[in-house]
Parts: sequence; C-alpha cells; structure tokens
Amino acid sequence: LNMGEFYALHRLVNVILTNFPEAKKVYRSISALGFNTLGNLIDLGVVGFAPDIPLVRSMVQAINQSEPFFRSVYGGIYSSETEALEVLNDRTGGTWAVVVMDPPPEEVD
Repeated sequence: LNMGEFYALHRLVNVILTNFPEAKKVYRSISALGFNTLGNLIDLGVVGFAPDIPLVRSMVQAINQSEPFFRSVYGGIYSSETEALEVLNDRTGGTWAVVVMDPPPEEVD
C-alpha cells in the first residue's frame, strides 16, 4: 500500500469501529488477548522527517504534491532524528514514523 491507500484504510477502519458497536466489541476482545492486529492502522499518528536539509525538504514537497492525504499525517521537518523523536513522542495523537535521510556528501559539514 502507498501512503494514501494506507491513510484511506485507516479512515475506513476507524469509521467501522466508530459506527458498528459489534465490530468494536470484537476488536476489543482480540486486543484484550494481547493481539494488536490493527496497530498503526487505527492509531496512525504523524510522520516526521529529519534532518532539515534541502534533500529532505524536496522529498517532503514531492510527497505533498503526490499524496492527497499527506497533510493529514505530516508532522514536520526537524534538525535531527533526536529532535523529531523528542517533539513527536511528546505530542498527543501518536507518531506513525520518523523518516531520516543521510545527507549527501556535499551537504555534510
């Protein structure tokens, strides 16, 4: 699944669990047994990016232009992976992922 499809599936699962009490009851029963079968699909959260370099900014811009739901999951660009994790893990709503790219050699100080 691409990002847009995964987000659409996330929305669909949440609509089903919200509007169909029996589905929610089954999911809770399965979860109570220790099976987190839907994991991130239900509690999607946001995606952060690091480090704040031109390559990462270009990638984020390209994803924003190609994925219709990207704005719904975009968590920002951070100076480092450490900063991204600190900020995003401290927010309510969860974190889906932090994407970290190594800078190309010409951008390394």
